[in-house]
Amino acid sequence: MLKKIFLTLLLVGTLLNATPPSEATVTRLYIATFDRAPDSAGLSYWLNDSGLDLEGIATSFFDQEETQAKYPSGFSHADFIQAIYKNLFKRDPDSDGFEYWHGELEGAKVGRSIFILAVINGALGDDADILANKLTVGLKFVQSGRDDIEEAKEIMLSITADTSTVNPTLCKHTLSGCYTAPIVEEEVVEEEEEEEETTTSTSGGSSGGSSGGGTVILPTNTAPTADAGDDQSCALLNTATPLDGSASSDSDTGDTLTYAWSVTDSPTGSTATLTGETTATPSLTFDTEGSYTLSLIVSDGTDDSTADTVTVQTGGMRGTIDGYGLVCSPHTGKVWLDRNLGATMVCSGSRVDFENDTAYIVSQEDCFGDYYQWGRDADGHEKSTSSSAGTIVDDENDLENAGDEFIKNINSPYDWASVDSDGSIRKGNWSATDGSSVCPIGYRVPTEAELTAETTGADVTNRDIEFSSFLKLPSAGLRYGLAGSMHYVGSRVCLWSASVVGSGSRLLYFEFGDAVWVNGGRAYGQAVRCLRD
Repeated sequence: MLKKIFLTLLLVGTLLNATPPSEATVTRLYIATFDRAPDSAGLSYWLNDSGLDLEGIATSFFDQEETQAKYPSGFSHADFIQAIYKNLFKRDPDSDGFEYWHGELEGAKVGRSIFILAVINGALGDDADILANKLTVGLKFVQSGRDDIEEAKEIMLSITADTSTVNPTLCKHTLSGCYTAPIVEEEVVEEEEEEEETTTSTSGGSSGGSSGGGTVILPTNTAPTADAGDDQSCALLNTATPLDGSASSDSDTGDTLTYAWSVTDSPTGSTATLTGETTATPSLTFDTEGSYTLSLIVSDGTDDSTADTVTVQTGGMRGTIDGYGLVCSPHTGKVWLDRNLGATMVCSGSRVDFENDTAYIVSQEDCFGDYYQWGRDADGHEKSTSSSAGTIVDDENDLENAGDEFIKNINSPYDWASVDSDGSIRKGNWSATDGSSVCPIGYRVPTEAELTAETTGADVTNRDIEFSSFLKLPSAGLRYGLAGSMHYVGSRVCLWSASVVGSGSRLLYFEFGDAVWVNGGRAYGQAVRCLRD
C-alpha cells in the first residue's frame, strides 16, 4: 500500500509540473526512451528549436521514427514497462511497481511519456546511482559534439551503479573527463663499489677483493602540491571562519598528506589563532578588522610542498540580527542571513548525505523555513500547516493585509491576487529595507541577478553543490499554488527572488542534476533568503 501511495504521489507531481528542459533532463529522456546518449544535433533541436517544455518533448519523442521502430504498433504495455526499466536501471521492475504502472497504462490513465518521466523522477538508491552515472557519460558524449548513434548506444553498455565504471568508458571513447593514472618514473641507483683494503700478511702475502656492482630500482617521489583555497573577500569578526586545503594533492599513488597551517600576516594588535591547524579544514576566529594571510604546507612524509597562501579580508560584522546569523559571500562580498526566513537552524547535512527523502526531512526540516507566496508579508500564511482557504485578493489596499491563510488559484497566471498584475507593488514591498516587510531592518529579498551571482554564476549547478556553498540552501520543496499541498520536500531547492517578468516572478530551483531559473506563479509558496542592502 505504501508503495502504491508513493507511486501515486510521484505520478501526480509529474502531471502537475511543467518543467523547462535542460541538457540533463533531456539526456535522461534519451537514456530512458532509446537506451543511449543523445546525439548533439538532436539535443540542440529539442533545447533550442522545439519550443517545448520537458513534458512536451517526452510526448514528441513518440512521433519519431526511432521510437516507432523501437516500440512498434502492438508493443504491449507490459513489454514497454520492462524495456524502460532495462534502459534506465538495467533491471526488471519490482512486482508492485509493475502492477501499478501496468494498471495505469492499461486503463489509459497516463500516457507512456508521462510514465517515463515519473520513473525517472522516482529513481532512488542504486537506481539513482546508475542513472547519475549514465547521465555523466551521456553529457560528456553530447558535449563533445558526437552524433554517432551506434556509439551513443555503446557507451551505455558497461555503466552500472558503481562510479568506477564511468572513467573507463570515458577513456575508451576519448571523452573529456577521462583520467589516466600518471606513469611513475624510475631511476637507477648505482651501488657504490666497496674496495677492501689489501692486508699484507706476516708471510708477505696479501689478500683483497671488492663487492660486485648492482642496481636497485626505486620509484621517484614527487613533492605534493598545497592548495590553501580561494581568497575570501569578507569574513565575519568573532566568528569561526573555515579554511579549506582539501584540494591539495599528490600525484604519487598511496601517499598520505599531512597539513601545516600558519598565520603569516595579520592586522596590528590581532591575536587570532588557528584551530585544527594540522587538518585539511581548520578555522580561524578573526578578532581585528583587516587583512589576514595564511600559509599552508603539505607533506607526503618524504617531501614538503611549496607553501601556498590564502588572503582573507574581514567584513567587520558581528553577532546576529533578529535571531539570524550572518554569512559573507566569497563571490561578491555581500552579507546574507545564514538560513531561510522562518528556519530555526542552519542546515547540517545535504540530501546526498541521507538514504532517502524521509531520512533527510526528519533530520533537517528545522532548516527548511517558511513557504511564502510571492510578495506577501509574514502574516501566518507562510507556515506549511496554514489553512489554504484564503480568498484571492482583488483590492490593492488588501495586498499587505491578505489574512493568515494560504491563497490558492487554479487559473493562469496562478497569482494569489487579481490586482497588481505586473507585481510592482509587491516587488516594492519585498525590496523594503526598513523592517516593514519580511526581512530584518537593513535587509531585503534579493533580485535574480544577485542570487545568480552567488549560485549559478559561481558554478553552483545542483542541490548538493549548493549545500557545500556558503548559503547552504536546503531541499525544502514548495507549497503548490493550485492546491495548497506540499511538493518536492526533500528533493528540490526552491527560492524566490524579488524580480518579475510579465505576470510571473522569478524563482530558482535546484535538483540533483539541474539549476534552473523559471517564471513562477505567485500563488506558489517557496523559501526566501534575505540579503543586506
